[in-house]
Amino acid sequence: MGHAARLARIREDVARPPGLEVCGAAYEGVGIAACVATGLAAAERVLEVERAGVPG
Repeated sequence: MGHAARLARIREDVARPPGLEVCGAAYEGVGIAACVATGLAAAERVLEVERAGVPG
């Protein structure tokens, strides 16, 4: 209970410093496919920050 709200708060806090991401079983699902998907999505967001030249 309350996982969605906790996840929203975590994502909000993590979004503050540019280039910081979280991923894995604790966030979007425990299956391998879910973990890989969250890892890839997090990597893409980090690369976007890097490409934009945003200081971290």
